[in-house]
Amino acid sequence: MLPGSSGVALAVTISSETALARLFTSSEIQASWFANSFLSQISLTQIEQVVQGITATLGQYQSVEARGNQYLLTFLQDADGHHYCIAATWNNPDGIAELKFSGLYRGALSLIKSD
Repeated sequence: MLPGSSGVALAVTISSETALARLFTSSEIQASWFANSFLSQISLTQIEQVVQGITATLGQYQSVEARGNQYLLTFLQDADGHHYCIAATWNNPDGIAELKFSGLYRGALSLIKSD
C-alpha cells in the first residue's frame, strides 16, 4: 500500500472505445473489465470464445470508431479480400439470454465464414 493511501481500490473509468480496443488487443481478458452483473450471466471463458471467434473470422483488430451510441470495429480483411462489419446488441431489460445470444452470434459468424 502506498504511504498515505486508504487501501481502497479506485475504479478507473475508460472510454468505450478504449475498452473495446483493449478487449481485442490484450493477450488476456480480465474479469475486472466487466460488471459483476454481466459476468453472472456470461462467463469469462464465453467472452474469450466470442472474441476468438470474431478475430478468427474477421482477422486482426484494427480500430474502433464511435457512431452515436454504437461503435464500428474494423478488422483486417479475410483471405478473399472481403471486409465485414458485425454489430451485436441485446436490448432486453430482463438481461441477456446468453445461450440464445451466443448461438445467434455464432450463427452470424458461420454465415460469413461459409460465404
